[in-house]
Amino acid sequence: MRHSIHLAALGALFLHAAMQSLQAAPFAYVAEAGTSRVRVIDMANDAVVAHIGVGHGPRSLVLNRMGTRAYVTNSGEATVSVIETASNRVIATIAVGESPAGIAVNSTGTRIYVARSGRYPDYKDGAVAVIDGDTHTVIATLAAGKVPRALALTPDGTRLYVANVVSEDISVIDTRTHLILATIPVGSPAEGDLAIDAAGSRVYATLPFAARLIAIDTTTQSIVGSMNASWDPLAIALDAAGTRAYVTDVGSDFVAGRTLYVIDTASLAVVATVPVGSAPRGVFVDPSNGRIYVMGTESDSVSVIDGATHAVTKTLPVGRFPLSMGIGPADAVPAGGNYQGLWWNSPAGSESGWGVNLTHQGDILFGTWSTYDADGSALWLVMPNGAKTGPSTYSGALFRMTGSPPDATSFASSATPVGNATFAFTQVDAGAFTYTVNGTTQSKSIVRYEFATPMPVCTAGGRTGATPSYQDLWWRAPAGSQPGWGVNITHQGGILFATWFTYDANGKAQWLVMSKGVRSAAGNAYSGALYRMTGPAFDASPWNPTQVTATPAGTATFILDEDLEIATFSYTLDGVSRSQPITRYVFSSPATVCR
Repeated sequence: MRHSIHLAALGALFLHAAMQSLQAAPFAYVAEAGTSRVRVIDMANDAVVAHIGVGHGPRSLVLNRMGTRAYVTNSGEATVSVIETASNRVIATIAVGESPAGIAVNSTGTRIYVARSGRYPDYKDGAVAVIDGDTHTVIATLAAGKVPRALALTPDGTRLYVANVVSEDISVIDTRTHLILATIPVGSPAEGDLAIDAAGSRVYATLPFAARLIAIDTTTQSIVGSMNASWDPLAIALDAAGTRAYVTDVGSDFVAGRTLYVIDTASLAVVATVPVGSAPRGVFVDPSNGRIYVMGTESDSVSVIDGATHAVTKTLPVGRFPLSMGIGPADAVPAGGNYQGLWWNSPAGSESGWGVNLTHQGDILFGTWSTYDADGSALWLVMPNGAKTGPSTYSGALFRMTGSPPDATSFASSATPVGNATFAFTQVDAGAFTYTVNGTTQSKSIVRYEFATPMPVCTAGGRTGATPSYQDLWWRAPAGSQPGWGVNITHQGGILFATWFTYDANGKAQWLVMSKGVRSAAGNAYSGALYRMTGPAFDASPWNPTQVTATPAGTATFILDEDLEIATFSYTLDGVSRSQPITRYVFSSPATVCR
């Protein structure tokens, strides 16, 4: 079998839209295993625009979600190179230990995980190195099996799957405690690849020595499916829905493979085959358009495949030994960019039950903090004018609101100052939230709340693009007709997460949440259950998420117009049904556009 130089997920070609020379365009970053450089290709015209010198034997490459950093494992130098994509230069070189192989980065870019296979011939120092994304230093070393190679990280970043070659198993590591939660025997050297679906419910592993593909349930950490092949499965990638797996046939030591197999993940049966370049060792799928990219390491090429027809539409020549590929976002936003979205405590899930919605327009952040009062009832505070005070810092006064309930025949609201808030971002997906409320000051690390894929990319101004996004702050239409209440919508994949900021019958501020608004068959309506929340007071320390309760209070439906600016918000709350027109809240320029 032809796996002697393949370390699962080794080498990479990552497509992303980088902010270069003030012009956003897609670029391919190709880690060439036969050289000591990364090749940068302008995908608009297939032109090579840069060669970036890295360490010896670059094998695996991954970009953070926003495309601002690329991380490359250098197997010949026991290092990881950090590339700033805006300038196409190496800004750090990190020593990680012998034979670094697979690499993974969490959604916020704060943690990078590197499988180091260890020193030949005993490989006793094989482990997983953990890199801090801010300081570019190794902050922990995690035990795994013997000779770890491929990595797969769950979408929420809490579980790391590690394929181990010599111990013939897969380690499951809790990234919060750094402990091994489970070890899954696979009965063959795990020298293939790993892929995890967007829901984080299934992990798929290729076992080239056994000519086998397996499926693992992430709840039970057990093998729940298996497919025996008459060919040599190596690299694997999944489509966005998780219904198709794309697996390369690398071939034997005597005859190179030249085929991509399309596999139905429900039945683990082959449904199509596609001819590709020689000895394909890598495959990735662009979730935005379903396009498939396959690397031929002996043909030094990338086959571009239409995901619907499975036809090869283009073959790109690249440098020596392209090993694998991944897809970054369509638009890169540099650090210090746009912060619109829903945020919660870091690490993700550690204080589930409260959050901050940020609306970003011009140099102003409008923040709505959904939390709890001293009696445990839902409380929301608002920062309507968070002014930019530094490159990535915004500060403003906090107000407590009172107003009319949703079923009132006339509407009024008032604001009382209670303190101030500051948001200081270290990355576009991570930062700190510091506040003073009624004399109490606290600070919390925050990250974006991710619940579905793909995540939107938000920028200041521009066009909405082919896929509409409704992520924004909305209020009663016509604009200004009922100031004092609103709905924050977070849009990811086919799900809307809506937080409705309103008032109870006594005029006290309350918030309700539609945590899973599912898209209708027509595509422009989203519906889900409404919940009324209770939880620990905002200043509780420690803040205990087990005290949070969600009580069904009704239902909500959002019907969006084609112009993306007007919608209808219909709801049933405590048995009372109403319908109101809403529009996006615009308070500064340029407004944010999410895609």
